[in-house]
Amino acid sequence: MRRSWRVAALAMIGLAMLAVPGRAQTLLDPRHHLPAASFAYVGDAGNPGTWKLPYRRADGSVDGRRLPLAIEAMLGAYRGRRARIPDAARHDVLERLAQAADEIGRMPPRAAHPRPLYQELAAALAQ
Repeated sequence: MRRSWRVAALAMIGLAMLAVPGRAQTLLDPRHHLPAASFAYVGDAGNPGTWKLPYRRADGSVDGRRLPLAIEAMLGAYRGRRARIPDAARHDVLERLAQAADEIGRMPPRAAHPRPLYQELAAALAQ
């Protein structure tokens, strides 16, 4: 009972902690309820407000629904806006997203008929 009150209190101030018996507590993003490893960009591992572009599920598998949205945000096609990622980190984030797309067989040349989005991502990485 006491543990659930603590989780609720931390979530209210913008931090969420997952209490797993026998394990260290893991910091979670309060909006998506995902750990930092699920995001393509993590500015500060201790501050979920700096985590951008969720693309993996909590178990570490690639989220096929979120991945294209993260790629679109990096390429500037997501609602006409680009993700606010520092220029120094942009290439690393694109590589991370391309690796995830390749894991699920969506990147050329592995994909027989890749969507234009994945072709655009491959072109951006080639530059």
